[in-house]
Amino acid sequence: WIIAACDDPAVERIEQTVYRVDRKSPELAALKEAAGRKKVRVMIEPRARFDELNNLRLAEELGAAGVEVGFGFGRLKLHAKIALVTRREADGVRLYTHLSTGNYNAVTARQYEDLAILTASPGIGADARKFFDAVWDGKIPEGFKYLVPAPGALRRRLLALIREETEA
Repeated sequence: WIIAACDDPAVERIEQTVYRVDRKSPELAALKEAAGRKKVRVMIEPRARFDELNNLRLAEELGAAGVEVGFGFGRLKLHAKIALVTRREADGVRLYTHLSTGNYNAVTARQYEDLAILTASPGIGADARKFFDAVWDGKIPEGFKYLVPAPGALRRRLLALIREETEA
């Protein structure tokens, strides 16, 4: 999907988090190549255990290719697996969001299963936009309508849902 977005002339912007990705990924090559034609932004968590050096090297490579590179911040790890594609369509701009439990890593994807959703939901896309804008500015993302971030909001939301089901 990301490779297709890189090749699609209607796609204006691609943003993605990187936590643990394999260096030979065709997706990374496509992002580097696309950076000359569209806005490409990658947020990297440098504290991915055992992959710190790989992520720093990746940041250098992506930056040299014209990709805008940002990093995780503060005491919280940027552990989100999220990608956002902004595409101009006949009826206006549409946001496509991919949320995953996986690391966008082709090697580990062969070892275990992950869950993911790909959606064009405007609400989820707006939340993903808030996420990327906040993280890029070094702020903790907040004010979501659909996404429920950890550590604080996710725990509270799950406990509230459990209470509601128990009462029902």
